[in-house]
Amino acid sequence: MAFSYVLSTQNGFFRRKDLLLPDILFTILAIGLLVLGSGGSYYPMIPAGFGLLFGAAAYFLLTGGKSYPLYWVNHTLSFALLLPRDPRYALHAVFALGIGLGLWWGLEQRFKIRFPLALLQFLLFLIFYFLPGIDSWVSEPSLVFRGSSYPDIYTPGFFTENTLPGFRYSALEACGGFGILLAVPLLLRRSLALLLPLGFFILLATWIHIAKIPGWETVSGPVWLGTFSFILLLNLPGRNTGSLLPLSFLSLAPLGLAIFFLPPAFVPTFLWVSSFFFIESILIRIFLGDRTEA
Repeated sequence: MAFSYVLSTQNGFFRRKDLLLPDILFTILAIGLLVLGSGGSYYPMIPAGFGLLFGAAAYFLLTGGKSYPLYWVNHTLSFALLLPRDPRYALHAVFALGIGLGLWWGLEQRFKIRFPLALLQFLLFLIFYFLPGIDSWVSEPSLVFRGSSYPDIYTPGFFTENTLPGFRYSALEACGGFGILLAVPLLLRRSLALLLPLGFFILLATWIHIAKIPGWETVSGPVWLGTFSFILLLNLPGRNTGSLLPLSFLSLAPLGLAIFFLPPAFVPTFLWVSSFFFIESILIRIFLGDRTEA
């Protein structure tokens, strides 16, 4: 099953045959970025703590202690890195973690659909994020790599006239350029895999340029964030980036075509990232079936 797969680095940038090194390194970097991007807030500990709790329950109760422990740890850290640093969304995060785990387990057992756990939880959180309609975002701008007029990762469009508070942005956003460190574990796994987020960066930047959004300074934040989110999800354990690389490039092609038919004012940045993985999951089932772990 997906959670039992351990990635090898023998085809990576450093040619080291160490099965656990990329995931261990990703764990260390993710914890560092989470602390750096927390801004002194203890709130990120809530989704991280509940994620580890649900992961421990799944490890002992669902898999009988036979699954890969770092799978649960790194998926939890990835989920926590992309959440808004707003304690008002604590229940949203907990519900997304629990319901996402249940749906993921059902899909794995019944339909054998290879879908990253953290990504499914992200999409559920996105639904919960919009349903309650928490508004009144009035505060001072925060010291992040983007200005106060940038929308957050889940907000449609790339520019807003309202000033957004610092706690609306995720820890990954608040880390700014330090998010590029997540490319190191990906290089250890498969150096060519780094072309995927690079291609996504070019597509997104070209799309924004064609849309004639004024000023590169107003869109550089969302482009960087989308690319870092892309790199983060490629690092999730359970993804055989070696055998899935051709399918990954194939799934990037239709996404690139779709970009130019949708107005940027209605599409959150993160939906482009999740769309790529959804298309890739379909291609895995069509071409590789159950012979690969994703």
